[in-house]
Amino acid sequence: MVRTASRSTQLARWRVPALIATLACFAATLVAVPASAATPRSIFVSTDVPKIAAVSSTRSANIGVKFTASASGVVTALKFYRSSKQTKAYTGSLWSSKSKRLAKVTFAKSTKVGWQTARLSKPISIKKGSYYYASYLATGGRYPTTKSAFVKKRSHDGLTVPAKGGRYAYGKSSTRPKKTTNTNYFVDVVFVPTSSPISAAQLKTAATKRVFFGHQSVGWNVVNGVADLYSAAKIAGPPQAWVESPSSAISPTTGGVLAHTEVGVNGSPDGKVDDFAAYLRGGVGAKVQVAVVKYCYVDIYQGADVTARFNHYRSAMASLEAEFPEVTFLYATNPLETGASSSNAARTQFNALVRAEYASTGRLWDIALIESTRPDGSRLAGTVDGKRYEALYSGYTSDGGHLNATGGKLVAAELLRLVAQAS
Repeated sequence: MVRTASRSTQLARWRVPALIATLACFAATLVAVPASAATPRSIFVSTDVPKIAAVSSTRSANIGVKFTASASGVVTALKFYRSSKQTKAYTGSLWSSKSKRLAKVTFAKSTKVGWQTARLSKPISIKKGSYYYASYLATGGRYPTTKSAFVKKRSHDGLTVPAKGGRYAYGKSSTRPKKTTNTNYFVDVVFVPTSSPISAAQLKTAATKRVFFGHQSVGWNVVNGVADLYSAAKIAGPPQAWVESPSSAISPTTGGVLAHTEVGVNGSPDGKVDDFAAYLRGGVGAKVQVAVVKYCYVDIYQGADVTARFNHYRSAMASLEAEFPEVTFLYATNPLETGASSSNAARTQFNALVRAEYASTGRLWDIALIESTRPDGSRLAGTVDGKRYEALYSGYTSDGGHLNATGGKLVAAELLRLVAQAS
């Protein structure tokens, strides 16, 4: 049996399991926020590395990239790839097309090779379709490159570098580099769009996929967010089908569908992923293209054996990947609550393990990153008892743990974006 759950049924299903957590967060305050925000985006991904580890020249140069965004938004940080020969501090800059310096950062001294990020003192607004430049002064040269990287334009996550979008200018002081080249100098930005976090094309593609989603109470917020996104875009979304049991038929039997069910019980994450696996092995795995299970914020808490919980999750997901090679599995970080707490610190520890394991797959649904990113792109994080924590931004929640309409749409948009790109 498969049925589409009404909103009253949805609320009834999660009200009891979530009651304790809801009462604990009862004092949280509702906050009005802009109608849209999004996950931070960049031109490159963490696995993009230069083909030339370090040029032989020791000549100082301003090097960077020309880029444009498909939506208006804010730049919150600059990034560059540091070679093994670059151990100094460097000055990074964001420039307008008229060579006005919009922001300046300092990349601290380091001997670590790879991407380094420096946060702007305040987010800088950029306009859709306008060109901007990100650069740094590579004093002493020896910077990494990839030649012919920009023979054609490069687009990723709404950011585009045009053909011959590399820029350089020799000199010992910071200036906007104006000489064009197809060489990639590995300079990047962290960009947060302030318009819709998902495109119409991505929504249409996601609607064609057959998805199985295992969840509990916060999952209903996501399911509702999916419906809200399609309604706002005036695009036909996938039918939503409740899966009563592992052997249930999923209707429609062909074409796109968001099939979902509650798995396990709150407070037992191992049981949730095991129940999710049981659904797939019981017949659901042969009926879908994409599958994901999401924990609830109450599943990881102060005193939990975080390493054991992660190891169980990793083992269960690895087994499913091997058993169902035709299914694209997505991975998810653990949701958060508002405030500085030891439980949020435990969740952050769990999420660090998840990110280290799965970020490079391109299939990580980083719920915690979205929840802890304010509309201006700044992060809600800190330390408690000497341990780092990330926290849910109060503008995205109805009670300190569950998501309101704004939060539900943001988290749902990232899920749909990953579903759309799933092969």
